[in-house]
Amino acid sequence: MDTKDTPHYIIRKATIDDIEAIRRMQAQSWRDTYRNDEIGVTKEWLDEETASSLTPDRLAQSRECLGALLADPTNFYRVALL
Repeated sequence: MDTKDTPHYIIRKATIDDIEAIRRMQAQSWRDTYRNDEIGVTKEWLDEETASSLTPDRLAQSRECLGALLADPTNFYRVALL
């Protein structure tokens, strides 16, 4: 099997510095998954819905909530980097 074109990922423990990227990835994933123009779930609607979760205030809330989760050694929260 030729692996030269196979993507290689690094899996590591998430840190507080990853939170904004995590939230942005979650919003993009949500937009990509739920778009359905036939029933009115348009790109524009999804952009508006997810924009509120990416404001500075909401990202600060995420840092606070996820920061506590990441500090707890009983939680398993990882990120994959390409």
